[in-house]
Amino acid sequence: MLRKSLLAAGLVALLLAATGVTWWIASEARTPEQRSLDSEPPPDSVITAEVVAGPLLEEMELPGTVVRESTTTVSAPQEGAIVTELGVESGDTIETGDVVAELNGRPLIALPGSFRSYRDLSEGDEGRDVEQLQQALAVLYGGDVTGYFGPNTANFVDQLYQRNGYSPLEGDPVEEVGPTEEGEEPPTPEPSVLVPQAELLFLPTLPAVVGEVLANIDDDAGDLVTIVSGDWHVESSLRGADTQQIPADAAATGDGETDLVFVGTRGETTEEGEVRNIAVFGFSDEPEFDEGETVTVTVELARSESETVVVPATALWERSNGTTVVTVLEDGELRDVEVDIDLSHRGRTSVVAETGLAPGDLVVVGRDR
Repeated sequence: MLRKSLLAAGLVALLLAATGVTWWIASEARTPEQRSLDSEPPPDSVITAEVVAGPLLEEMELPGTVVRESTTTVSAPQEGAIVTELGVESGDTIETGDVVAELNGRPLIALPGSFRSYRDLSEGDEGRDVEQLQQALAVLYGGDVTGYFGPNTANFVDQLYQRNGYSPLEGDPVEEVGPTEEGEEPPTPEPSVLVPQAELLFLPTLPAVVGEVLANIDDDAGDLVTIVSGDWHVESSLRGADTQQIPADAAATGDGETDLVFVGTRGETTEEGEVRNIAVFGFSDEPEFDEGETVTVTVELARSESETVVVPATALWERSNGTTVVTVLEDGELRDVEVDIDLSHRGRTSVVAETGLAPGDLVVVGRDR
């Protein structure tokens, strides 16, 4: 009985072993085509980017400072004076006849003129400086420009001081020469009007704007204020490689909003002796910036044609015959489109294609295995 049981168990084990061998042989038995498919890598998935409409802009960004055409530092015209009043603040507009500061209780009056006052003036004086004073007074009161300081000029000077709350100083009396009756005393000479050199500030352009107030009340008078005048513009320091890049007709913007016009470049030597190139940009309209304000200047160096489309530079490849191609993915299918390159800038390229490429298309820029 035992012998029969052992024989039956042996037959079952043998049957199971034969079944396992048969399954393994069947699993390994494949056609050559199946083996070839199993040995190939899986198909690539492509990475795409969207085509966008042109034009493509090549731009340069520069830090700039808003300044006026002319900056003049106004210093006290006399040594040993004390600042007793400041008549202006930064950003104020100075008109003809305004008081810029008060020194030792006396006004420093701004007038238009091409050269500084170099002597005190009073009635009876003649010269170019008298002409300059008369031309300045004519802006406010009219009058002839004769080069002779007579009674009319004295009257206008008196009005100039009175409008600012001061009185002009008195000079030596002016004697009136004329006939008198026998026994009649000659008239007492009247004091003349005196205009001290230290009380007139002649500026090349008025109105002018106060750039910076340099003095404080009760200071020993030195540099008082800076006066800025002329056209507004933006100055940007150029690196050596940038100097030759800006075309003569370059368009530009300040802080991305204000239209600027490229005027040109000029050299400037720093206090350390370093020579810098400065790009100058003018404003198309009256600026809304303050003197000394920092702006970002964006300069347009080049612009692609309007009919171009823009693709990533990585989407371009070259055939053996030298033609440039992009590959478009459309409805799961890939197709090649020949293109002509127009402009490349910062990893993007504007191209022209006769057909088969439009904004919104997807171009292949890489493959992900």
